[in-house]
Amino acid sequence: MYFAGSSVLDHPCVILDSQVAATLRNTCKWGSLGEDGWPASTYVRYCTLLDRWAREESRRLGRRIGIGIGIGIDEIERWLFRP
Repeated sequence: MYFAGSSVLDHPCVILDSQVAATLRNTCKWGSLGEDGWPASTYVRYCTLLDRWAREESRRLGRRIGIGIGIGIDEIERWLFRP
């Protein structure tokens, strides 16, 4: 799915898998995430969450949100996926 984003920082082509879900549950305390499978509405909430976190982190670091400058949602996803 990543290639479908064409390297655009805010592309919504992120993956919500069991590893990401475990980090969201255990580290981020995202309690509404079930153990097995997620409906489309959960994926939409996940994309919205990553977008918000990327924007917040970009502002915190003083990086403009936009083309190749701010924090991308894929960077947040990579942090969530950490083993």
